[in-house]
Amino acid sequence: MTKALWRRKEMPVAEWAALQALGEEMAVKAGGPKDFAMILQGRPSDPTAMVFLTGPGTEALERTCPGNWENSSVPNAPNIAILVASGDPRAHFGIRDG
Repeated sequence: MTKALWRRKEMPVAEWAALQALGEEMAVKAGGPKDFAMILQGRPSDPTAMVFLTGPGTEALERTCPGNWENSSVPNAPNIAILVASGDPRAHFGIRDG
């Protein structure tokens, strides 16, 4: 399990969907780094969700939707979804749903 610095921000669906698309593009261009992940915590019916980022490129993604990012621990909460990652991010980072 890799210990990583995580960043998080609560945002509406439209905002995190756009961020996810950028994260996917960055991950592909970088060759799918194992230390990069974008995780979502929330339910589809929720108006906002918590987005978690870690790894190379995090700062660039944060700049695309500035403000209110904060340090976080590994996302271990109910309703976790992997948005962007390579390999098995649950095992790599120790992510647990709940």
